[in-house]
This record gives sequence, structure tokens and C-alpha cells, in this order.
Amino acid sequence: MYDRVGNSTKVVDEFFDVILELAAYAKKHLELSREIFAKEKEANPKQCEHAHRALLLGQEADYFLNLLELHNFDIFEGEFRRTSYAKVPIALYQASKAGRF
Repeated sequence: MYDRVGNSTKVVDEFFDVILELAAYAKKHLELSREIFAKEKEANPKQCEHAHRALLLGQEADYFLNLLELHNFDIFEGEFRRTSYAKVPIALYQASKAGRF
């Protein structure tokens, strides 16, 4: 994965392609689960009243995937690694109160 030449570290381009593919796959599954949840909630609103809590961590995954996309899938970028995750608990609380994930 790394090619050390002198004092610099070089990351091969294929690594970023793998990150992009994994993120796209995760985003697709997250959207699919939201669609299935919405259909089930329409069909059985009483049974799905608190079901969103089981999938609430999808909110954190969505935040991370959006942040990753914002930084062009470069996980080694300094600004990406220094990003504060203090917004995540607030987003989890708001999603829980709204009944979504």
C-alpha cells in the first residue's frame, strides 16, 4: 500500500478506488435500509413505532460517509482526520426524536 521513497510516503491510486467502492456500497445499503424501513412503517405504523432505534447508528455512518465524500475519499488528509465528531451525538438525538435513522 505504501511506497516509501526518501522521506515521502506515496499511496497508490488503487487504494483510493477501494475506499470509493466501499463507501458507495455502504451508502447504497444505507439508502436501501431507509427505503425498506419507510415501506414497513407505512404498512405497520404501530409495530414500527420504535424500530428506528435499532438502526440509529446508520445516522453516524451517514455522517461519516458524507464527510468522506466531502474530502474526496482521502482518508489520509489531515483535515479529514482532525474533523470533530461532536456533531454526531446531536444528530443521533435529533434523529431519535424525529423517528428516523
